Amino acid sequence: MQTGPQKGFTLTGVSVVPSVVPSNGSIKFTITVHLANDATGYGYGYVVPGRRTYIFMTYSSDKLEPPLFASFVQSFTLLSPNVNSIVALKPSRFIPTGTAEAVP
Repeated sequence: MQTGPQKGFTLTGVSVVPSVVPSNGSIKFTITVHLANDATGYGYGYVVPGRRTYIFMTYSSDKLEPPLFASFVQSFTLLSPNVNSIVALKPSRFIPTGTAEAVP
């Protein structure tokens, strides 16, 4: 069993965009993962920021977001959205771009 990141993988094609799924103010991200064995995988995720932050993520060998995952994320709803809101949410200055590499 592997206990850490695989050595030699790289992340490319990082995309971070605003989203209304699963709720207004959410963030959608996608990444492409290149493994040392020349395999390629894709990561899809959503972040719902607030007093509590919810993160949904999946990996796939398919270039398209898995429909079952998209359906699951769309079904997410907060029981009390006002309780989770942040009064003055400012846009993050951390928006990853380019390529990242695992540190051995």
